Amino acid sequence: MNLSIITTLGSNSGDNFIYEGFKNVFPEKHFQTVFLIDKTLIPRSDAFKEFIDNSDLIVICGSPIFYKDCYKMKWQNQILEYSKKARKRILLFAVGSNFKCSVNGTVNVPDVRSDKRYVDLIMKYHDVLFGDFIVRDRYAADFLKTCGITNVYQTVCPSFFAGEIDSSSKDKDLIFVIWGSAYWNCDIPKQKVLNISKNVYDSLSNKFSDKRCLWVCHDLNSYRELLEHFNRKDILFSNNYVDFLKYYSRCFFWVFS
Repeated sequence: MNLSIITTLGSNSGDNFIYEGFKNVFPEKHFQTVFLIDKTLIPRSDAFKEFIDNSDLIVICGSPIFYKDCYKMKWQNQILEYSKKARKRILLFAVGSNFKCSVNGTVNVPDVRSDKRYVDLIMKYHDVLFGDFIVRDRYAADFLKTCGITNVYQTVCPSFFAGEIDSSSKDKDLIFVIWGSAYWNCDIPKQKVLNISKNVYDSLSNKFSDKRCLWVCHDLNSYRELLEHFNRKDILFSNNYVDFLKYYSRCFFWVFS
């Protein structure tokens, strides 16, 4: 069996974690060939079509694919259109949402009754879907249900299964403050959240003086932003996701901003 995995290549370590997690849940030894299709290149090249033609199944896993105006996203529309034309099925495995969050914590899920284009997109997925809609967060599940989909199941993100970390390691000497602004989608200003995160960072550094506190960025844009405020030696960034797995094995405490 041949697979086509829709992902990004080298630009976001989070997508690498998702892919690694997928491989641990579904080991590659069970497949003849696995093609990796970079979704950022789909609108610029037809090369993805050859991979799909030679695949038995297309997999979209982990990525947030439901958000405001998601029906305009070119890579999704092109994959859906060509999959239907080529008579290929798509497995949605633990896909997520990125709906805008307000200051009071309310997540603003689009009103699909006033904009039928959301339903049209979901029906395109429905027409080529392999199995059920499997999502990683309740907002994605609620969104699909408001679109009239009933076969929706929620699970954890595949990234939870990434890597082979030795949990018995005694070197739990690092504290991580995760910062990711590249996909920020909230009414709260980024600078305000960064200031709050800085206070948390300082507090943890003072309280756990025997540990080292580090900022962590999974994408280049977030890293560049932090460089404007903090010393390079206090920021963990790499374009090799394996580096993150190595350091995360020494995690004592996490904070997500």
